[in-house]
Amino acid sequence: MSHERVSSEQRHRVVALDAMRGFALMGSAIEVAFPPAVRTLPPSPARDFTLSVITHSDWHGYSFVDLGFPAYIMMIGMSMTFSFGRRREQGMSRRDLFVHILTRAVLLFIFATIYHGGLSTPFSEIRLTRIFHRLAIAILLCGVFELVFNMKTRIAALVTVLIGYWALMEFYPVPKYGPGDYSALGNINHFIDRTLLGAETYFILSTLGVAGTCLFGLLIGDLFVKQKSTQKRLLWLVAMGVVQVNLGYALNSICPINKHIWTPTFVLISNGWASLVFAGFYAVTDVCNWKKVMFPFTVLGENPLVSFAAFGILPFNRYANLFAGEALTPYLGAAQPLVQATVQVLLLWLLVYWLHRNKLIIRI
Repeated sequence: MSHERVSSEQRHRVVALDAMRGFALMGSAIEVAFPPAVRTLPPSPARDFTLSVITHSDWHGYSFVDLGFPAYIMMIGMSMTFSFGRRREQGMSRRDLFVHILTRAVLLFIFATIYHGGLSTPFSEIRLTRIFHRLAIAILLCGVFELVFNMKTRIAALVTVLIGYWALMEFYPVPKYGPGDYSALGNINHFIDRTLLGAETYFILSTLGVAGTCLFGLLIGDLFVKQKSTQKRLLWLVAMGVVQVNLGYALNSICPINKHIWTPTFVLISNGWASLVFAGFYAVTDVCNWKKVMFPFTVLGENPLVSFAAFGILPFNRYANLFAGEALTPYLGAAQPLVQATVQVLLLWLLVYWLHRNKLIIRI
């Protein structure tokens, strides 16, 4: 793990990317802080709708927070296209780039294991299938795809991965369930993880879906490198977003949209929405030059590791309780838990803002 001092010029060049990444990370923070607070409110349609937005879907379908992690992975692919281009200009060979990305992925995998409990439990109970493990794999996949495939090959690989993954789920006869079962217990992802890992997870095979998201991020990066016109970039982003969202919904009847097993339709839906949202960020920051509007998100996106991991390391809920605890209930009423949750997110933002002011980026 290291920290770097970054100039304002460097931040300027990637402001839309940082803002989009920060938006996804803000969603992750809201997912941690707000659901317990919202559940304390009296039952109502508004309460139920809010929970459906800020919590993960039970199985099929997707919610707002379900789209955050795929968008973040898409940003990894995009940023890798830019960073590898700069490193090549600096004279790094393909081997050097591979060693760099492999080292980064391995260190993040080790960090993930420590972050999620480390050696505090017996080896037989340590799970290597958490979100940071998946992030490490995504970084490695993006790096390999960037080094090995050109743009046309990436498109072919994306189509092959999505169709091949769907075919495995649709036609492989899972024992006791048969082929084409997309239920929580009957899908092939669950069968493979239970057989190989002895875990009730959906990690191994769904990495194919993650690979699809990685490839799409690289394709967006290629688009930005090849298309110099901001208008053409926006047009492509919107077009790809609209096509993928509509295609995902059209195929939902034969391949359910499911974030838990990262189905091909979920790849299409999440890629599509991420493209449309990124088009909005790009329009604001680069076309209209309203960079200050996105500053709250940009601050989070500049330090993604801290923004992502801080809630699991620092007890922000305890800190927030010091400023907005139950002593305020007589004055705030039912809103007190919501105020406390807001303070949690604000404390995280203030932490990364302090890093921003000191021009520090903590990374692996």
